[in-house]
Amino acid sequence: MTDVAEAAGVGVMTVSRTFSDAGKVAEQTRKRVLKAARTLGFIPNQAAGALSSRTSRVVGLFIPNLLDATYHQIYRGVVDRLEPAGYQVFVAETRYDQSREEAEIRSMLGWRARGMIFTGSERSAVSRKLLVDGGAAVCSVMTTKAMDGFTAVGFSSVQSMKGLGAHLLARGHRRIALVRSSRLTHPRLKARQDALRAATASRAEFRVIELDADIPFSFRHGADAVDAMLAQFGKGWTLVFSNDIPAAGAILRARELRLAIPKDLAIVGYAGLEIAEAIRPRLTTVRIPKYSMGEKAAHLLIEQMAGRDVTPSADLGFELVAGETT
Repeated sequence: MTDVAEAAGVGVMTVSRTFSDAGKVAEQTRKRVLKAARTLGFIPNQAAGALSSRTSRVVGLFIPNLLDATYHQIYRGVVDRLEPAGYQVFVAETRYDQSREEAEIRSMLGWRARGMIFTGSERSAVSRKLLVDGGAAVCSVMTTKAMDGFTAVGFSSVQSMKGLGAHLLARGHRRIALVRSSRLTHPRLKARQDALRAATASRAEFRVIELDADIPFSFRHGADAVDAMLAQFGKGWTLVFSNDIPAAGAILRARELRLAIPKDLAIVGYAGLEIAEAIRPRLTTVRIPKYSMGEKAAHLLIEQMAGRDVTPSADLGFELVAGETT
């Protein structure tokens, strides 16, 4: 560390602060120290620093499932905002399992994580106590409902489904089937289902198709949903998916069976992934601000970790993209 300080023309404490709390070092000085460190091959002992200061530059990002493409852009937004500020992002996969999430929170606290980002605000009593007692800054994404004492950034799932219901009714769709997993009951997904049912109840028939599969659904599961619809209800239904990937799979299956879209089968996705625009016919979907949510959540954490006051909730909205499948 002394060599780095001499090469950068600063004191040893400035080098220490650069790697332990970059926010307290002027940007030009920080760049000079980092350049000297790279030139000399200096690698700071982050674990030792965390032990001595009882904190770290670690932020935990909790993702329900790493296979779900929805979370890739959230991750990019988080990293693009936190890394320039001197933080390192540790990713934990919870798999919608409360006990697994509790274990991962304990692990993050063991690393002296200064902040944590979660999907949704639904935490177990054990998780809530760990977070409150742990003292880390916490932000939830994909929701505008913040946990007590923490922050949230996202959109209203309920309003997005109400908007989708109004769109389907306006397009003349009167038989609507939501596709879900029989293996998972999750509050946020249940809220979407209830909102769509309520939005269409007075003017449309509403059914649920359950697939015996884990989420996130793949292309194959979209095809399975089409087959299940034909077997259970016949043609003329609108299939509503919780992700664009299985919705695209449903389009491919419908084309294989030579079903006319949207006459024989209408299809709706969710998330606004790139495939929704690329596939033909273009998919109707609800586009959510994935990258912006990650970036904004990271910004809120930086402000909280610096001791500054923040607005506890930020609604970034959503966009209903009317494609050719409805």
